Amino acid sequence: MDGVLVDSIEGNFTAWKKVLEEVGIYASMRELMLYEGMKSELMVQELAATHMVELSLGEIMQLQKQKRQLQKQYFVIESYPIFEQLLTLKEQGLHLSVVSGSPRERVLECVERFFPGIFDNVISACDVSLGKPHPEPFLKAQQFSGFEANECMVIENAPMGIESALKGGFDVVAIGTTLQKEDLYKAHYYTENHKELFEQLAQLIVNEELI
Repeated sequence: MDGVLVDSIEGNFTAWKKVLEEVGIYASMRELMLYEGMKSELMVQELAATHMVELSLGEIMQLQKQKRQLQKQYFVIESYPIFEQLLTLKEQGLHLSVVSGSPRERVLECVERFFPGIFDNVISACDVSLGKPHPEPFLKAQQFSGFEANECMVIENAPMGIESALKGGFDVVAIGTTLQKEDLYKAHYYTENHKELFEQLAQLIVNEELI
């Protein structure tokens, strides 16, 4: 969702950056964005290990609480202007799902606000035991869809999501909305923006590779 359907990344990670600096983790925005899609407690654990900072589970939970409070000052969410393109795909018979590492309440709020009637099912962090980069989130969406993994395609903007999808056996299209091409090199396809993305999807449909 974040970085693919809605533009919400910068405010989220600005809050994380400020909170983490209070415990001695000085991560760049790019470094933080490389973890986008991962459950926040796992992200903090990974960053703490990388920056050689020891944090207890209680301390991590407190950081999450502080981040949620601080995020209200920075968080802005806007939909990418893609509703009509998604509606066209749906009318062409594609089954569309959202797979996000965000809490279910927030995901549903975004979907209902910006994309009513578009998505057939929603998988959030609350619906899985293991988040990205584990394949469980995408596999769960695939099971709901009724299609096989080789009949599905994942659109991702972050390395953790790409890794998750690849482990699940899915074709992956990366979109460069938040990171550079070199950060997304593991995906099967790369698109610079949403215009290129939907042009590529349209071509796949014309070639009967995606329908």
